[in-house]
Amino acid sequence: MNMGNLDSLFNEKNKLKMGFWDYKTLPVGSRLAGTLICKRTVPDNYHPGQDQMVYDIKTETGDVMSVFGKPLIDNRMKAVRLGQFVAFEWKGEVKSKKPGMQPAKIVEVFSDPNLVDEAWLKDQEEQATINEIANDFNQPAGSIGTPPPVPTPVATPAEANISAKNAMIYQLAVAKIPGTTQENYKMQVMSFTKLAYIDTNLDEIIKALSA
Repeated sequence: MNMGNLDSLFNEKNKLKMGFWDYKTLPVGSRLAGTLICKRTVPDNYHPGQDQMVYDIKTETGDVMSVFGKPLIDNRMKAVRLGQFVAFEWKGEVKSKKPGMQPAKIVEVFSDPNLVDEAWLKDQEEQATINEIANDFNQPAGSIGTPPPVPTPVATPAEANISAKNAMIYQLAVAKIPGTTQENYKMQVMSFTKLAYIDTNLDEIIKALSA
């Protein structure tokens, strides 16, 4: 690659944007849509000692916008998995039924479990493979012709449980999805179930493959 060609990147069109979707400052009816790429927590500035959920959304333009959680949003987002398309709409304020209370700020959440970002999920799978290869290269080298002794790892109960679930998913996928191999089963499973292949989804993946 000619590094000089990278000079063309330095323009406003290619500048990736990151920020918070501050719906309260936007006109009622404003919307945000994209791929859910991260669920995380940050310290809650209004409630010391507590955390607040934040949802990172990759938009169609490639920008990443973050949405602060609140009870209504958090309840809806429990059903949304990483890699799913999700949309938010600012509906405005609704007068509280309790005297003296501030108006409720309403943000509706829209998502269909069957609508997932296949390209993003594939990128995550490829990145996981790259990380595994990198970890292999980072292992300490032994003497020529003699591999170093490797101590038998002791898996924690949680790790053993995840390993057992992965093995079960592989067996179910081979039986359920034509063309499944050891090398492609995760991609096959994500395409078939429309679920991101992450530890927190393993139980749901097993349920979907067992149906």
